[in-house]
Amino acid sequence: MLSQFTVDTQGSGDKEGDEEHAPWDVVKWSKLKKVTTQSFSEAGKRTFGRPVCLTVGALIAIGTSKGLVLLFDYQQTLKSIIGQGTAGKF
Repeated sequence: MLSQFTVDTQGSGDKEGDEEHAPWDVVKWSKLKKVTTQSFSEAGKRTFGRPVCLTVGALIAIGTSKGLVLLFDYQQTLKSIIGQGTAGKF
């Protein structure tokens, strides 16, 4: 399957009925201010370790250098912490 992306550098791509879309139009970019405050702060780094990976699915999951996974919902509320020494709920 071949796909083609074009970028409008002349500013004329905002016409109504325009069928071409820039590649970033399919993703809504949001600043994760609450996630950043909790996981990237100095206190967060001491408690959880440095964030080393991120994935987004049903939740926002951030893996840390201490082997923990921080799970946030889309309102950026910390829902759960997964890792050694954490207790699960059923």
